[in-house]
Amino acid sequence: MAGLLISVRNAEEAQLALSAGVDILDIKEPDRGSLGAASSETIANCVSLLQSNPMSTPIPPLSIALGELSQLPEWFLSSQLQEHDYLRGIHYVKVGLAGERENEKWPESLKSVYKRFPPTVQPVGVVYADWQTVDAPSPKTMFESAPNLGYQTLLVDTCQKDGRSLLDYWPHKELTRWVSEVKKKNYQLVLAGSLTEVTIPQVLALSPDFIAVRGAACKEGRTSQLDSQRIEQLKRQLIETFQEQT
Repeated sequence: MAGLLISVRNAEEAQLALSAGVDILDIKEPDRGSLGAASSETIANCVSLLQSNPMSTPIPPLSIALGELSQLPEWFLSSQLQEHDYLRGIHYVKVGLAGERENEKWPESLKSVYKRFPPTVQPVGVVYADWQTVDAPSPKTMFESAPNLGYQTLLVDTCQKDGRSLLDYWPHKELTRWVSEVKKKNYQLVLAGSLTEVTIPQVLALSPDFIAVRGAACKEGRTSQLDSQRIEQLKRQLIETFQEQT
């Protein structure tokens, strides 16, 4: 059964998601876009909360978003990451590539970003379903670049949060074909992109390892507060869809 990744914007939401039993906890700032980077203070607070484990529940892997390659957060660019001990509590890091399609140096630039993190932090390849609109590398390019960039996980998402979903940008047949190639290489696959209760069953039919949501878990859209009941509904939907499909 696919696991559930929930994006949180602060320690309060992290505690809510932790109590709901999510499978991966992702820290980002939704007001700053699809992969909006949270502040270093927010990341530190979330890591501290989970490491203290106040609810005595299993600690899920943690992921952080750093935004787009061309707009990395100031705290990342200006500081020595060795000073941030809390980053050792992070499992995954994501960087978007909007605007980089014609930049031949983006793979080397990404490598330099990843090298600044502890070796325990795994890079995640971000594949934008709306890559043509936001001028990002194509899904084919990202798939072929995965070995060179050390990816063991690929995330499919939408860069633009304009009401359209992953399936609006990527026809189901083409997405199915691409996912099949990913699975042949045994990459871990995360599917996201403004998924809803309607589109989640269609996406789950592709057998991803995880689905990732923000808006579907919030009270009034992705920039509003997380809602514990919505998270519980999502978890139930994953279970029920899995049972129906098996």
